[in-house]
This record gives sequence, structure tokens and C-alpha cells, in this order.
Amino acid sequence: MEILSDLAIVIGMGLLIGLEREYSHLVPGQGLFAGIRTFPLVCLLGYLSALLGKSEGYWIFAIAFIAVIALVSISYFTLSQKNDIGATTEVSFILTFILGALVFRGEVLLAVSAAVLITVLLSIKLQVLSALGKFSQPDFFALLKFVIMVAIILPVLPDNQTGPYLAVNPKQIGYVIVLISGISFFGYILTKLKGAEKGIQFTAILGAIVSSTALTWDFSKKSKEDASHANQYGTGIVLACSIMYLRVLLVVYLLNPELGFYLTIPAILLGVGGLLLGRWLVKEKDPEPSSGMMSVSNPLNIRNAILFAVLFSLMGVLVQAGKSFFGDSGIYLVGAISGLTAVDAIVLSMVNYANTDSGLVKVAVITILIGMTVNSLFKFGIAIFNGNQIIRPLIFKGVGSLIVGNAISIGVFWLVL
Repeated sequence: MEILSDLAIVIGMGLLIGLEREYSHLVPGQGLFAGIRTFPLVCLLGYLSALLGKSEGYWIFAIAFIAVIALVSISYFTLSQKNDIGATTEVSFILTFILGALVFRGEVLLAVSAAVLITVLLSIKLQVLSALGKFSQPDFFALLKFVIMVAIILPVLPDNQTGPYLAVNPKQIGYVIVLISGISFFGYILTKLKGAEKGIQFTAILGAIVSSTALTWDFSKKSKEDASHANQYGTGIVLACSIMYLRVLLVVYLLNPELGFYLTIPAILLGVGGLLLGRWLVKEKDPEPSSGMMSVSNPLNIRNAILFAVLFSLMGVLVQAGKSFFGDSGIYLVGAISGLTAVDAIVLSMVNYANTDSGLVKVAVITILIGMTVNSLFKFGIAIFNGNQIIRPLIFKGVGSLIVGNAISIGVFWLVL
């Protein structure tokens, strides 16, 4: 029965890849090396040659593999004489043979996953070519710079605390620079592919999951660079600031359900209310007719990322100084200072704080709310002073409402708990 199951998987993978190849060559005049019948057969050949090789010697599998290579080589040479020099089908043919052998070795999940991935890669040729046509050579150079930052520069940065109060970490600063640059670059890509409105909104949502503060910095800068879409960036800031509340609620619920219970009402009201407000504010008209394309000349904007990293480091020093001077006795003040950089640190600290004693829930809840309020105020200031004046009404309405709602929540919990 196990062999029958393997054979069904092998034939299924071959049919999947072969069907895609058959469909993609429906265009008249294109040669077809292998299709819906040949791919299942070569996948079966890979399985059977591996099966026989185990008992009779792996020279059988080696001969079968060489035969497949030879067949592919003859096909490629023949088609190249007709100016059809693409090798995608030929490479897929060899991989399909290997997939059959993987199934015999028991690597079924790997083989099936690879078959699906191969099929997807084969089928998106037109979409990829269409997307590539929307980007220029400087865009690809920007991508290359980003890859160098992530793969070469970031790994070699020292991961140790230094500077005043040991609050500066070079690798953490590197992460911040990569984060800001990544938000900027991938937001640029999404906007190119999806248009200004959808691209900016998608970037706001995805960026806020990582850091709403970093996204606010990037979007406020972009609102000046690309004034024709300033209101879209302003709305993105409101959406990102709203998502922060829902993200914090999820983290707290996962780590301390009791603490999460107390934060549920304010976090949902502010998070969902802010998202609805953001969707309403997105109807604000941009100052110029939008062409749907960005006018930002520097998609990576490393200089902007470095400026934010410097500010982030200064705030980190301030947080450590506050803890050094006031300690746990000034926990509310420490929560407020921590909110100047990001809320994650104070949220995790308060979860651990409340886990030590259930009687500390009130202090933990209020401290988290204070941290989120200060963080929203910080992002409010970034957007107002760092962004285009066009977005100020949006920021006052959107982020301002979140700050007021957050402050009211602090007052209510102070009186009730």
C-alpha cells in the first residue's frame, strides 16, 4: 500500500508540472519538449530507478539520470536551432526526475513542496515580466544595496552594549537602519505594483506589525518627497498607529491572559476605531491629480534611516537614564520614557512584572497604557514636524483622537482598578 501511495504522489507531481507546461505552450509556434504525459513518466522513472538502485546497485539510478540529461541536451540543441533557446522546461524536466527519487527516499513533504514551488515559478513568467517593466535600473541598484546591507554589513556589526549607560548596541542600530530602509524600499515596490493608494495602505499595515514608529518616520519623510500623495501617507500613519494597539493586545494575551483581559476594551476600541477612522480619512483628496505613480527619487533612502537610528539611540540612552535614576519606584515615569522609542520593551517588562504578583495588574495595565500614549504622542510629533504640512489635519484628527482616547482609558483604569 505504501508503494501505491508513493506512485500516486509521483504521478500527481508529474501531472501538476506537466499540465502547467502544456498550458504555457498553447501559444502557436512555440516548441514543446515535454508536457502532461512526459513529466509524470520522468517522475516515475526517478522513483523506479531509485527503487531498483537500492537493491541492484545505484549505478541503475546513475544511468537513468545520465539518460535524462542526454535527452534534455538533445532537445535543447534541437530547439536552439529554431531560435527557441529557453531552458525552463528542460531544467524542470531534470528536477521532476529528482522529485521522484525523493519520494522513494521518504522525503514526500519536501518533494511535494518543491513540485508546488516549481509549478508556481513556471506559471508566473508573464506576471514577473509585467512587474519588471515597471521598475528602472536605479530601482535594481537600490535592491542590490539593500541586499548588501542585510547580507554583508549587518552580520559583522558587534552585538554588545556600549556608550552612556551601556544603552547603545551597534547591531541593534543596524537592525533599525535595515528596518527603515526595508519599509521604505518595499513600500516603494508595493506602490509601483499596486498603485499609490493600495501600495501605501499595504505598507502601513505590514510596517505597523513590525514598528509603527519606524513607519511613521518613513511616511512623514515621504509625504514631503511625494507631495502628490501626501494625504495617502498621512492616512497610512493613522492606520499604523491604530494597528499598534491590536498588536500590543495580541502579545499581552499570549503572555498573560489576565492582563490582556483588562486591556481588551481600550485596545479594541482604539485599534478598530482608529482603523475605521483611517478608512474614512483616506477619502481626503490629494493636492494634485494623482497619476498613481510615486515621484520619490530615492526608494531606499539610507540617509533617512540613519537619522532615525540616531534618534532611536538617543531615546534608548534616555530610557536607561530614567531607569537608573528612578528604578521601579518610578515605574509610571519609566513607562512614559520607554514609550519614546517603542512600546514593546515596556509591554514585555509589564507582563513579567504582573506575572510575579496578580496584585500588580493595575500598575501594569496603566503603565502599558501610559507607554502607548507617549508612543502615540511621539509619533504625532514626528508626523507634525517631520512631515508635509498637508498631512497635519489628518494627523490631528486621526492620531490626536487615539491619544485622547488613550488618556481617557488611563483615567478610567486609575479610578476603577
